[in-house]
Amino acid sequence: MKIIRIILNLLRVLFVVSIVFSLAGFLSKYGLYFDWAAHFRMQYFVIQLVFICLFIILKHWKGLFLAVLIAGINLTQILPLYIPPSYPNFQERKNINKISILSINLCVDNKKHSKTIEYIKSINPDILLLTEINESWYKTLSSVLNQFAYNKYVVRNDCFGVGMFSKLPSNDINIKYCADVHFPTIVAKFDIDTKPLTLIVIHTLPPSNKNQYCLRNKHLECIGSMRSHFAGNLVLMGDLNTTSWSFSFKNLLRRMNLYDSRRGFGLQNSWPTVFSFFKIAIDHCLVSKDIIVFERKIGPNIGSDHYPIYVQLGLVK
Repeated sequence: MKIIRIILNLLRVLFVVSIVFSLAGFLSKYGLYFDWAAHFRMQYFVIQLVFICLFIILKHWKGLFLAVLIAGINLTQILPLYIPPSYPNFQERKNINKISILSINLCVDNKKHSKTIEYIKSINPDILLLTEINESWYKTLSSVLNQFAYNKYVVRNDCFGVGMFSKLPSNDINIKYCADVHFPTIVAKFDIDTKPLTLIVIHTLPPSNKNQYCLRNKHLECIGSMRSHFAGNLVLMGDLNTTSWSFSFKNLLRRMNLYDSRRGFGLQNSWPTVFSFFKIAIDHCLVSKDIIVFERKIGPNIGSDHYPIYVQLGLVK
């Protein structure tokens, strides 16, 4: 009986905590802990589904009503990712040239170099974006990177080296720094079928404490404030260290007039590669309204704590 009481008490705590966190996540604008709560919508939804089944068995109708309500609230945040956007000039999409982009957070501690090399070769993207690139990684990948004639990179000893390596011609690839944020962002301009395209690769600080939370937000706000300097056709990719349910992410989409490339493709959680139940999507590809996402997928585990992100895009006009 004592064990049963303990289990019941733990279930009550889990039920209450999942409700509190579900609601707290909508306040991510107001602080670090609210921001943490915003990232686990799918986990809250699954927990509530378990309680819905339990309450039906126990005929606990008040608990069932509350579980259905909270599950529904979380589902409203998840469901849009499974609904594809409506593209303009949809009938002409077969005639659009496709651009393939592969984004990899290498992880400075990843020693499985051969897996990464093999994967890049198998994908053979038009553009390769790398975060957490240090001197060791750059030397290891040099034979692969030599295939990309147009490039810009910043090699660092910490986790914030970034690189852009392209087979598509570009004579305008630059390193940008935002005020108070000393981590590089790469901005490149391309002409795709005479249409201008700006591609940005970014790696923000993880919000591990209040200071890093503020710096991450400043980094995203800074990039958002530069929207008028970029082409109408815009792609932003990288490790944003936030999920699509946080205020900072939604604010970035709004300010840059972008949409999440996961729309129509689902959650595609990218981090961490361990602890399956707690996976969340912090590696993103955001695109402007006139860009079609033909394909978006998560790559395999290549030794990093992040899964790679692959997209195939096309410009509508």
